[in-house]
Amino acid sequence: MRLLVFVFILASTVFAQDTPAADSPTLLTFVAPAYPRAAKEKRIQGTAIAEIMIGQNGQVLDVKTASAHPVFADYVISALKQWRFKPLTKESTLRVTTKFEFLDKDCSEGTDQYPIISETHVSADLPTFVHVTTGLPCVETSVSQTRYKN
Repeated sequence: MRLLVFVFILASTVFAQDTPAADSPTLLTFVAPAYPRAAKEKRIQGTAIAEIMIGQNGQVLDVKTASAHPVFADYVISALKQWRFKPLTKESTLRVTTKFEFLDKDCSEGTDQYPIISETHVSADLPTFVHVTTGLPCVETSVSQTRYKN
């Protein structure tokens, strides 16, 4: 009897690992949306919510934004169309939230020769949440005084 229970548990575990879950797509290829230059220059931030349709082969079939600032919509759609998932037993829909955040930096560090350069950072809780942060570059300027002799 113990052997039968062990075989059943082992078979159940193997079957569960080999069968993809239709309700929880597994992301294989991730592409983060870029922070749009226009949004960065105007210090626009916001959240975009998109729904993606995933085919049985794991390819993204369609992406629609449920809500998004117009400056972010195309960037989110472009990135999500490049995502790839493990094959599924049936087509699936997934809601993805992307938060774009503009950070004002402390520009107290850096020099004319080595300015602090703006970087964009991406963190995520995949496949349902992506967080993109950026800021403007910090550049120190110096004013030199020139005296002219007549």
